[in-house]
Amino acid sequence: MSADVGYKKAVPSFTGSPRLRRRLVRLAAGAVVCLVLVVVFLLLPNTNGNVKSTFSNQPAQRVISERQVPVTPRRRAEVNALFDAFVPAAVERRNPGAAYELVTPTFRGGTSRIAWRKGDLPVYPYEPRGGTFHGWTVDLSYRERMSVQLFLQPRNPKNGPVAFSVDLRRLHGRWLIDAFYPRTGYAPVAAAAGSHARTKPEAASVGGVTATRKQRGLMWVVLVSLFSLVVAVPLCIFAGQWFEARRGRRRFRGA
Repeated sequence: MSADVGYKKAVPSFTGSPRLRRRLVRLAAGAVVCLVLVVVFLLLPNTNGNVKSTFSNQPAQRVISERQVPVTPRRRAEVNALFDAFVPAAVERRNPGAAYELVTPTFRGGTSRIAWRKGDLPVYPYEPRGGTFHGWTVDLSYRERMSVQLFLQPRNPKNGPVAFSVDLRRLHGRWLIDAFYPRTGYAPVAAAAGSHARTKPEAASVGGVTATRKQRGLMWVVLVSLFSLVVAVPLCIFAGQWFEARRGRRRFRGA
């Protein structure tokens, strides 16, 4: 009988025991389950409802929601007149200095009248078609302020229509522009007839994109860790078996 055969009888294999194999399988399965629970805990949002509360002995403040009012014919006529003056002066840049008196101080943002006369004004330039601009719809209508959408058709057929979001405020008895920015840009009429396509301005949430990237990066880290564990457990088992067998051979031959 050779030394190796005698060694195999004297020293059992590291994984030769069925009980040991079952324990190893259970250990690996438990590790995988733990990692899955960690992934679920990290990726799912926190919805435990715990909200930090602040108490005070000050009198309670009542929040009164402002009620909307209907757009009367007189109000619509005043807004129509405002758009008929503002669009040619500011949007078409025909007389930007005159548009300085048609906006609120908030919209001017500290810019001077001289800057507006030179064309340096915070208004999106556009060449609309027609001389009257009454194509607007109401989003919100309150006593002293309004939010509307103004639709402008292009003078050049190669350009597309544009819908502007407009905030209006009533100051000193007259309506003024408080905000004016493009909301939606449409494809040219010729292209829309064939594809009915529409181009929207970019409105991506930076915070949402950043959070999504962080979440994906965390998921990849967890997946790599899981894969490494699945590979490392068998390697550790076989490495331990090899070192134990080597140590056993040395002991058996030295006896």
